[in-house]
Formats: sequence, C-alpha cells, structure tokens
Amino acid sequence: MSGYKTSDNILAFIKSAKRTYEPKDIDVIILYKDISPTVIEDIKKTYPELILKDYSSYYERFKIEKNLSVYHVKYIIIHFFFKEILKEKYNYILLSDINDVYIQDDIFSQRGLNEINFFAEPLNLGQSKINLNKYKSCYSRDVIQIDKHKKVINNGVILVKHESLLSYLDLYIKELLTKIAICKTSNADQAILTYCVHHYFNTWNNVTVHNSPNELCVHLAQPYVLGILNESTSFTDNKINYLGLSPCIIHQYNRSESLTKFIFNQFGLTYKKPRLTEEFSNKLKRILSRLRTEIIAISKT
Repeated sequence: MSGYKTSDNILAFIKSAKRTYEPKDIDVIILYKDISPTVIEDIKKTYPELILKDYSSYYERFKIEKNLSVYHVKYIIIHFFFKEILKEKYNYILLSDINDVYIQDDIFSQRGLNEINFFAEPLNLGQSKINLNKYKSCYSRDVIQIDKHKKVINNGVILVKHESLLSYLDLYIKELLTKIAICKTSNADQAILTYCVHHYFNTWNNVTVHNSPNELCVHLAQPYVLGILNESTSFTDNKINYLGLSPCIIHQYNRSESLTKFIFNQFGLTYKKPRLTEEFSNKLKRILSRLRTEIIAISKT
C-alpha cells in the first residue's frame, strides 16, 4: 500500500480478516511505502502481531526503477518479497488490495479452488470502456479484436498456492516489464494481467478463472459504473449479499456509501464522506459520461 493518510479503510480490512480467522491460522503481511506515520502507528498499536514491511529500501536493493507507478511496481515488490525475503511457508496466499476489501467468510476453505485463482469482473473487455482503453494503450488492434469478448480479470484479489506463487509472478512480471515501457497509462497492471490470463495462463491446468457472480469474490466497480450496485446488493446480519450470493470477499465496496457505512459500523469506525474536490468532481463527471455508453454496450450482447 502507498500514500494513505488515514487508517480507517485499512483497519476495516484487518478487522474483517481477524474476525474471520483464528490468529494461529493466518498471518497478515502489509507491504507499504510513503504512508503517514500516524497510520502505521495506529495499526501497530491495535495489531502488534501484524507483519509490516516498509519496502522503500527495496528499490535500491533490487534495482527497481523509482519512476514506476505504484500500480506497476507493487507486484514487482511482492515478487521480490516472496522470493528473496520471506522465509515462512504458507498453504494459500491471498494477494489483495487493502483499502477496499472486506472479508466476510473463509475463502481458503471453499470448494472449487485451484492452485492459482483469478476472479473475473462482470463485463467483457469490449463492454468496459475504461478497461478497453487501458488495453488499447498496451496491445495492438489485432489482439484487441481477439480479446474484446473475453472477461476482464481483476488484479486486486488473487488467491495462489504458495508453491505456485513464483511461477505465476515470474510470467506476469516478465510481461509487465515488457509492456510498461510502451503503455500510455500509469495503471496498466490489470490490462496486462487480463492479457496474460487469456494468452498464457489459459493453458495451465493449475489455473482457474472464477466468473462473476460467485461465492468466492465479487468486484463492485463495474456494477457501480453501470448504476445497478444498490439493486444488486442487500444485507443479512454482518454480511453483504450480491445477486443473492454471499461472497467470501467483497472488493471495491468503497464505491458505495451504504456499503462503506455498513462495514465501518461493524467495527466502530467513523465514516467520513469524501470531500468533493475538483479532481473528484471531474472524475465523477467522467464516470457519468461513460454510464450511458456502458449500458448500451451491455444491452447489445
């Protein structure tokens, strides 16, 4: 994680994990850089058993370019961390965003898991303008024509057996380092993963792509953009239901004020409505301008 000035979303992730699992069953490892010292102290004070690693020194140690965006560098950091630094061995490893992930059930014990598990978003590449544009910045028109009917693969939640982690990261990072030099966007990581899944990992027997909706993980950014998030979600006890299912992991909940409040209330966290800055206002206008295009696109399939 990088750049956070408050700890509420991070604590929501940690608290949801701690509520779901016994301390002896999991380790929570947080790799961070450029985080407010107050945030780190809040986390250490509340959860001293967590493994917190400041990866600032990794740039020089592993000769990582300092001008890479956090979206591109984070999996390079993860690769070096698990390959060169971490000595413990685990069964499964959940590679997860931290600021918008809510854990509400034990994903490690679910049926249908493979050694490497990716979680697709609801729309195909050609139906999602924002994902398609990032794909266009990295790959040729011929590739896009082949892939536009394939699912977008989300890069924020990935579940991998420890023994398969490096083989997956080796291939993904090789493609990432090849493409980021030519990509015209600072956050092409998801586009590159989508390409890898449909062109490389699709031939691996130990890989499964879990389509949405499923009981394991749901991504909510596209339903938010489509304006159907509220009608697709409901609440039962301390769980969020999506399209009648109760997924183990809710990703991108912070797109919704009601979902964020629901989660924060469970853990005694105070929801603060985001200030409508000029940057956020312009982003909201761009989302709304895409809304009609996205709905038209999905209605044609």
